[in-house]
Amino acid sequence: MLAHIFSACSSLQTGDDRALEAPNRGFSFVSQKGFFQTACGPVSLINAVGSGAPQWRALLADYKQPFHGVNDLIYNYGSEPSVVFKNRNRWNGRMGMNLPDLTQTALDFSSKSLTPLPTLSSEIITINKGDLSDLRKVHHYLAHSLKNGFPPIMNITRNAFRHTKASPEKIWDFVGSHSVVITQLNPISSQKKSFSVLYVDPTNGKELSGEIQISSLLGHPKSVLEFKEASQSNIFKKGLTAQTQNYLSVNSVIGAL
Repeated sequence: MLAHIFSACSSLQTGDDRALEAPNRGFSFVSQKGFFQTACGPVSLINAVGSGAPQWRALLADYKQPFHGVNDLIYNYGSEPSVVFKNRNRWNGRMGMNLPDLTQTALDFSSKSLTPLPTLSSEIITINKGDLSDLRKVHHYLAHSLKNGFPPIMNITRNAFRHTKASPEKIWDFVGSHSVVITQLNPISSQKKSFSVLYVDPTNGKELSGEIQISSLLGHPKSVLEFKEASQSNIFKKGLTAQTQNYLSVNSVIGAL
């Protein structure tokens, strides 16, 4: 249950449809430059809070600059014991911060609020039927969080169809994962089985356009929930040739779900 409900989300009218957007898209988004290459989780958490409703933005009041909040998440909150692994901290410079640890860090960070906030949680995205019901489920999570004033953090994974040391045949192989913040959510297009979004990539702190859709790909036994990034984006494409089939999939969401 949500501890408190905000009606802080902005809406954009597009004909008879309605798009939802982050309350403070004018926030000076933080980039990972100057931090670790694996800092996408903590950076995205600060970007979500900073572009959220006033009650969320109040969490940054103690910092002279938003990037100081990233330092706090990495070196203070991140030094707490992992909720997953024994004898390890939540933050690891080589691996970053995994989903359960980032979720717990977000909960701890929001607990310092002087006013009640919606409870943050995470959801691992699974595909069941590979139809509009799966798309609606993810859209609902994103919309619910935006309506509660917290732009959701989405984890996306790059996969490539390639040979590996373990397999002589081409298989879908994990390349890397990345976190972004959803700042605008448009209605589902039933015809296209997709919906468009604006998202902030912490790689450079820029707001970009993307699309989330149900896709069928060679070698996959069932449909996938694909994240179509902006054309100028380059998430984990380094080392992949132009001939290598690859895609980004939606892995999980953190927000006021």
